[in-house]
Amino acid sequence: MRVLFAGVISTVSLLPLFFDPPSILLISVITFLGSAFRRLGVVGSLEKASHLAKDVGELGAAIGAIHTFMGVFNEAAISQAFGFVFSAYFAGLSISLICSALANYLRSKEMVYAGS
Repeated sequence: MRVLFAGVISTVSLLPLFFDPPSILLISVITFLGSAFRRLGVVGSLEKASHLAKDVGELGAAIGAIHTFMGVFNEAAISQAFGFVFSAYFAGLSISLICSALANYLRSKEMVYAGS
């Protein structure tokens, strides 16, 4: 994506807009800690992790929204805060989808082995 700033056109990578490492790390750690200590088996833990990742992503989005409306209200602050809001929500949904897909795959493998 190209951006015009002070008369100079520069190229900006879109990758950091979708993948915010602190958000991904925080959501992954909380999801792992919240789902790893249950005795539900691998599939049950992945299903719990899927729901927990969505909840943690929503929590990150809520924290970003609170940060937006409690701080200085200008364009730069709003842009940065909403960037965090959407990247945290995106990371939570992405991790949730990965956990759900893994759980469904493992469940289908169990059914295949049980049917044999």
